Amino acid sequence: MPVGLGLYFLVALAFFALIQIVYVVYYWSGMAFYNEGEKRRDFRVKPVSVVIAARNEEENLKTLIPLLMQQDHQQYEVIVVNDCSCDDTDLILRDFKEIYSNLKTVKIEEQDKWPTGKKFALTLGIKAASYDLLLFMDADCEPASLSWISNMQARFSSKAEVVLGVGLYKKEKGFLNYMIRYDTLLTALNYLGFAVRNSAYMGVGRNLAYRKQLFFYHKGFSNHIMHPSGDDDLFINQAASNENTNICLEPQSFTISNPSTTWGQWFRQKKRHYSTFKFYKSKHKFLLGLNSISFIFFLMLVLPSFWFQKPLEDLWFVVLGITTITLLVRWIMLIKAMVRLDKSDMIWLLPVLEIMFLIVQPIQTVKGYFSKNYYWR
Repeated sequence: MPVGLGLYFLVALAFFALIQIVYVVYYWSGMAFYNEGEKRRDFRVKPVSVVIAARNEEENLKTLIPLLMQQDHQQYEVIVVNDCSCDDTDLILRDFKEIYSNLKTVKIEEQDKWPTGKKFALTLGIKAASYDLLLFMDADCEPASLSWISNMQARFSSKAEVVLGVGLYKKEKGFLNYMIRYDTLLTALNYLGFAVRNSAYMGVGRNLAYRKQLFFYHKGFSNHIMHPSGDDDLFINQAASNENTNICLEPQSFTISNPSTTWGQWFRQKKRHYSTFKFYKSKHKFLLGLNSISFIFFLMLVLPSFWFQKPLEDLWFVVLGITTITLLVRWIMLIKAMVRLDKSDMIWLLPVLEIMFLIVQPIQTVKGYFSKNYYWR
């Protein structure tokens, strides 16, 4: 075998390893080692409007609304937009309105000529909001604590107009659940890490807050109204700036959602999420793509780099050192984030999850990027 070929593989391995290390240390550490005390929290009571768009969510609303009404925040309202539900959502909401004075409802009727979507439902909910601070969650979510609202609103300030929260998925049995929660971990490391580095590019609709005046200043969802998805990430990609975004990593501020129960459901969900990626700002598409591609090429080059060295004679120990350092740095960030986001049970599966995700992610990305079929949520 040519002696020089091993050197070429080694140089390529070192190149992609360097990209990985720099990216992970700079962006992922922003989330993994974020100190909640780094930015002053303002726990003075600020009125909040919680906005939820719901379609056929009667069972989830039966659980969610009483939980929201137990929040310890002193001044808030809950707005539920019933978006063309064909179940008993309307009846459930009527019953709850008789019990809770701070519950508002908005009802949308289906129209053939003007099909509705989640963005339209959220816009009506925002217009109905009495307060400037808007806090969003999905109907299949639950707040992790009774101080969810208080913790999220405490991150608003005179400059902060956007607060990015954490939306987790419930722990359940099966490898699919591990994959879903691992995917959520990677997403959180990226979008929260970028926000810490003053380059916010998305949020998750399961736990997101921003000012009403910011929404109307940017003309709502008008810039991407023809794309059914993106009520969370595309709006934040448009409205977030270097100074107007905070994150909240207090465990009491998390929300918890029901995960997909089949691989098909999860793939459809990811297909919708990836369909918005092509509308991100160029710098965010470049950096996120660079992270994924560099790690894929890094792993692909490890074995050839060893194979084309002469053990105990050439530079095999350099290959071993580069591989070990790169994985160690990456896994330190991942494990730190797992502990922080209550995902410690996944640590023992980390190598398997890394390999599986590298197989699944390219498929999901390609399908989502070229997809023309979208869903309400």
